[in-house]
Amino acid sequence: MAEKDNSPTRLEQFTSYMNTIEDVAQVEERAADDRTDVHDKGKNDLRKIAYNVAVERGDVDPEIIRSPEDPRFADDSVKDYVKSYKANALQNASNSLIGGLESILGNINNENLEKLVGVKEVAQAADNQYAEWLGLYQKYLGAKKLKDKAESGEIDEKTRQSLRTPAAKKRAEEMRRTFAEKGNDSDRQEIAAALAFDAVMRGYCNPEAHIEGAQIQMDEFEGELRQYEEDKRINMRSYITDTLGKMVRGNKKEHETARALVYASVTGKL
Repeated sequence: MAEKDNSPTRLEQFTSYMNTIEDVAQVEERAADDRTDVHDKGKNDLRKIAYNVAVERGDVDPEIIRSPEDPRFADDSVKDYVKSYKANALQNASNSLIGGLESILGNINNENLEKLVGVKEVAQAADNQYAEWLGLYQKYLGAKKLKDKAESGEIDEKTRQSLRTPAAKKRAEEMRRTFAEKGNDSDRQEIAAALAFDAVMRGYCNPEAHIEGAQIQMDEFEGELRQYEEDKRINMRSYITDTLGKMVRGNKKEHETARALVYASVTGKL
């Protein structure tokens, strides 16, 4: 029986390096705090980081200088060791990203990944082939957010009335079809449809018609999106993977932006 591979995944490697960078930034923030107790704790933690780096490099013999508190471990060396520690973590994070972006993104859930679609820097870096898809996706996301607001009561009366329209049209069509099936002529069908439409719009029936309308609108936009994706063979994951890949291979600013965005997506902090 083959032994289980316990080596860290690309995602775990990348996250670990980025966590290190974030942890050090928090320690530096504490060390710069005006409150004496917080400042002292941060300063001591920075010394521990610097000491461990110095020992690992062989610059300090732990048999001679046994702890970070030893006065022989000079204060003026702490800053350089910490800076080097951060730079090394950043380099490793970048290497993990360059060598395993697709694997990393493949392990991020759709909900977190979807949040990258609305990020301005990602949209600006995207290839032109995604322009039409992006417009359809943003329209769908807008409808999705509106539905959520309708369900939680976070919309004004004007919007509520507007959202009743799709539900009213649906109800009118159902009534028209029902009257047709019963053998009524077209005039009676239209009268029944008009009354049904008016009843929904005025709120006489279906008090949650605005929620139903929001759902109908969202379904319509999603249908357009999915059809386009099927026709063009692109989707949200291909958009994010291709665009972030382009950014990762881009200039320093683009690479750093991509690195930060992937980490935010991994940690759910977008």
